[in-house]
Amino acid sequence: MGAPGTWTRTPPNHTQRGHRVKTTTAPADLELVLPLEATNLLLSENGRGHWRERARLSRYWRTLTQIEARSLINRGTWPRLQRAHITVTISWPDRIRRDPANYTLTAKPIVDGLVDAGLLPDDDHEHVTGPDMRRARGPLQIHLLIEPLPPTTDSGSE
Repeated sequence: MGAPGTWTRTPPNHTQRGHRVKTTTAPADLELVLPLEATNLLLSENGRGHWRERARLSRYWRTLTQIEARSLINRGTWPRLQRAHITVTISWPDRIRRDPANYTLTAKPIVDGLVDAGLLPDDDHEHVTGPDMRRARGPLQIHLLIEPLPPTTDSGSE
């Protein structure tokens, strides 16, 4: 098999002998770990903070993700994607029970940062599934798992 998007010859026993076909292979899953210095940097559904503080934290996560993702794209480490499934795992060093779904307010600006960096064209239902929220035990951090998905053949019109 050739590299993604390269042209290769079909196998000799193929019915279209000698014709060239375009091969595509799905890119590998992408991972990004965002440092989390303190839990008060997380936006929670249960938070009752001032709107200005919530806006500041949202801007923080969006900008941090944009910078990290753009760096990986510019270095050629990450390809640009058309569609992806995103899983956000927040890890804590303790055993306290937490509801990961409460932290979707943190995940939304992180996904927006991926779009701002140019990893995905948009964060609508046609380009992104998720983010699925998870909880893990470990050092205080946010781990993103971005799984490339094949392009849809759906026209989207109803």
